Amino acid sequence: RMLRAYPSLIRDFHFYLMLVEDKSFDRVQYSCKSDLEGVDIVIEHKGEKYGVSLFVNTNRGCKYKTIKNSYRHTYNFKEIQIPLKLSQAKKCGDICVCGKQELLIVKKKVQGGSYGDFR
Repeated sequence: RMLRAYPSLIRDFHFYLMLVEDKSFDRVQYSCKSDLEGVDIVIEHKGEKYGVSLFVNTNRGCKYKTIKNSYRHTYNFKEIQIPLKLSQAKKCGDICVCGKQELLIVKKKVQGGSYGDFR
Protein backbone atom coordinates (compact mmCIF):
# COMPACT_ATOMS: atom_id res chain seq x y z
CA ARG A 1 0.00 0.00 0.00
CA MET A 2 2.83 2.41 0.85
CA LEU A 3 4.29 2.00 -2.64
CA ARG A 4 1.05 3.50 -4.03
CA ALA A 5 0.37 6.00 -1.21
CA TYR A 6 3.66 7.91 -1.43
CA PRO A 7 3.51 8.65 -5.20
CA SER A 8 -0.17 9.58 -4.79
CA LEU A 9 0.67 12.07 -2.03
CA ILE A 10 3.45 13.60 -4.16
CA ARG A 11 1.06 13.82 -7.17
CA ASP A 12 -1.65 15.50 -5.10
CA PHE A 13 0.65 18.07 -3.54
CA HIS A 14 2.46 18.78 -6.82
CA PHE A 15 -0.86 19.46 -8.56
CA TYR A 16 -2.02 21.60 -5.62
CA LEU A 17 1.09 23.76 -6.04
CA MET A 18 0.50 24.00 -9.80
CA LEU A 19 -3.05 25.26 -9.17
CA VAL A 20 -1.86 27.79 -6.57
CA GLU A 21 0.98 29.08 -8.75
CA ASP A 22 -1.35 29.45 -11.75
CA LYS A 23 -3.38 32.04 -9.78
CA SER A 24 -6.54 31.37 -11.80
CA PHE A 25 -8.74 30.56 -8.83
CA ASP A 26 -9.90 32.51 -5.81
CA ARG A 27 -8.74 29.82 -3.38
CA VAL A 28 -7.04 26.44 -3.59
CA GLN A 29 -6.83 24.14 -0.56
CA TYR A 30 -5.12 20.84 0.16
CA SER A 31 -5.89 18.91 3.31
CA CYS A 32 -4.94 15.39 4.38
CA LYS A 33 -8.35 15.15 6.07
CA SER A 34 -10.29 15.95 2.89
CA ASP A 35 -7.95 13.64 0.96
CA LEU A 36 -9.00 10.76 3.22
CA GLU A 37 -12.64 11.71 2.54
CA GLY A 38 -12.07 11.37 -1.21
CA VAL A 39 -11.23 14.91 -2.36
CA ASP A 40 -7.60 15.67 -3.08
CA ILE A 41 -7.90 19.42 -3.64
CA VAL A 42 -10.69 21.96 -3.09
CA ILE A 43 -10.95 24.95 -5.42
CA GLU A 44 -13.13 28.00 -4.83
CA HIS A 45 -13.87 30.30 -7.76
CA LYS A 46 -16.55 32.95 -8.11
CA GLY A 47 -18.50 31.64 -5.13
CA GLU A 48 -18.50 28.00 -6.29
CA LYS A 49 -16.57 25.09 -4.75
CA TYR A 50 -15.07 22.23 -6.72
CA GLY A 51 -13.40 19.09 -5.45
CA VAL A 52 -10.54 17.75 -7.55
CA SER A 53 -9.93 14.01 -7.39
CA LEU A 54 -6.77 12.68 -9.00
CA PHE A 55 -6.27 9.02 -9.81
CA VAL A 56 -4.17 6.96 -12.18
CA ASN A 57 -6.00 5.79 -15.29
CA THR A 58 -5.17 2.11 -14.97
CA ASN A 59 -7.55 -0.84 -14.60
CA ARG A 60 -6.79 -0.96 -10.88
CA GLY A 61 -7.01 2.83 -10.41
CA CYS A 62 -10.37 3.05 -12.20
CA LYS A 63 -11.72 0.04 -10.30
CA TYR A 64 -10.93 1.59 -6.93
CA LYS A 65 -12.15 5.02 -7.99
CA THR A 66 -15.52 3.43 -8.87
CA ILE A 67 -15.63 1.77 -5.45
CA LYS A 68 -14.71 5.03 -3.69
CA ASN A 69 -17.38 6.91 -5.67
CA SER A 70 -20.03 4.55 -4.31
CA TYR A 71 -19.50 5.29 -0.63
CA ARG A 72 -17.05 8.09 0.13
CA HIS A 73 -18.41 11.20 -1.48
CA THR A 74 -20.77 13.08 0.77
CA TYR A 75 -19.69 16.65 0.02
CA ASN A 76 -21.90 19.38 -1.38
CA PHE A 77 -19.89 20.64 -4.33
CA LYS A 78 -19.01 19.58 -7.85
CA GLU A 79 -16.29 17.00 -8.32
CA ILE A 80 -13.71 17.17 -11.07
CA GLN A 81 -12.16 13.77 -11.66
CA ILE A 82 -8.73 13.81 -13.28
CA PRO A 83 -7.60 10.39 -14.54
CA LEU A 84 -3.83 10.51 -15.08
CA LYS A 85 -2.61 8.48 -18.05
CA LEU A 86 0.74 7.16 -16.90
CA SER A 87 2.02 6.71 -20.46
CA GLN A 88 1.53 10.44 -21.13
CA ALA A 89 2.30 11.83 -17.67
CA LYS A 90 5.15 14.11 -16.77
CA LYS A 91 7.80 12.28 -14.74
CA CYS A 92 9.62 13.60 -11.71
CA GLY A 93 12.16 10.92 -10.98
CA ASP A 94 10.19 7.69 -10.74
CA ILE A 95 6.88 9.41 -9.97
CA CYS A 96 4.33 10.43 -12.60
CA VAL A 97 2.70 13.81 -11.91
CA CYS A 98 0.04 15.97 -13.50
CA GLY A 99 1.07 18.63 -15.97
CA LYS A 100 -0.33 21.49 -18.02
CA GLN A 101 -2.86 19.24 -19.76
CA GLU A 102 -4.52 18.35 -16.44
CA LEU A 103 -4.39 21.99 -15.34
CA LEU A 104 -6.25 22.99 -18.50
CA ILE A 105 -8.88 20.30 -17.86
CA VAL A 106 -9.57 21.76 -14.40
CA LYS A 107 -9.74 25.30 -15.77
CA LYS A 108 -12.15 24.23 -18.50
CA LYS A 109 -14.44 22.39 -16.08
CA VAL A 110 -14.50 25.24 -13.56
CA GLN A 111 -15.14 27.77 -16.29
CA GLY A 112 -17.90 25.61 -17.82
CA GLY A 113 -16.18 24.77 -21.07
CA SER A 114 -14.44 28.09 -21.71
CA TYR A 115 -11.02 29.36 -20.73
CA GLY A 116 -12.61 32.83 -20.59
CA ASP A 117 -11.36 35.02 -17.77
CA PHE A 118 -8.42 32.96 -16.58
CA ARG A 119 -5.13 34.76 -16.42
